[in-house]
Amino acid sequence: MVELEPFTDPEDLTLVRELLEQHRHYTGSTVAARVLENWDTMREKFRKVMPVDYRRVLQEQKKQNLEALGGGTLVGAE
Repeated sequence: MVELEPFTDPEDLTLVRELLEQHRHYTGSTVAARVLENWDTMREKFRKVMPVDYRRVLQEQKKQNLEALGGGTLVGAE
């Protein structure tokens, strides 16, 4: 199962924009050009597809890393 979520990490948005720029460059896509021209509006329409199990694994890894560093518990970890 997957969930759709908005991009909250600026690095994710940067990656999507760079991929769109590459796509436009290599294919001449007018759709990619239009999205990039209206990026401030269009970026809000993008969603990240996050597998539920993968998110759980990432949260567990983050929790283990914090514990290994002596950081205690991760807020929001289950």
